[in-house]
Amino acid sequence: MTQHVQTHAPLHGATRFAGTRRRSVLQAIFQLSALRRQRLHLAQMDARMLDDIGVSRDEAMSEASRPVWDAPGHWTS
Repeated sequence: MTQHVQTHAPLHGATRFAGTRRRSVLQAIFQLSALRRQRLHLAQMDARMLDDIGVSRDEAMSEASRPVWDAPGHWTS
């Protein structure tokens, strides 16, 4: 009789990693999509709404014009 010795990590571990990576990519896509929507909404706010959140028109337009990949620093840490 021969005995089989397993020398590789179990396949389910690799599959779990692939699933985690896929979720991370999807989470990043959802976050970037949310950021885009928030910036579009910010650009459409009137003076009263901007005043309520303490943002000037210039600040709002500056933020709204940033590209979607220019995410806030706390998203990258």
